[in-house]
Amino acid sequence: MLISYSTFLSDNPKGWAGWVTILVALVLGLLLGWLLLKFIRIGIFLVAAMGGYSFGLLIYNAFLYKMHS
Repeated sequence: MLISYSTFLSDNPKGWAGWVTILVALVLGLLLGWLLLKFIRIGIFLVAAMGGYSFGLLIYNAFLYKMHS
């Protein structure tokens, strides 16, 4: 995300910079996906961890943020 923001939010981005960023993100995503399929227990753990984190954020933003007011 940092590389993407620094590339696209500059004053004069190059035309090819967006395509390179997308290509690198695609390759890294495919590599990470392949590794998580190879090591299925780690993949299941990461999916469950992201689900728990998302559910926690949902609960906090829906109800718990008002408890501090």
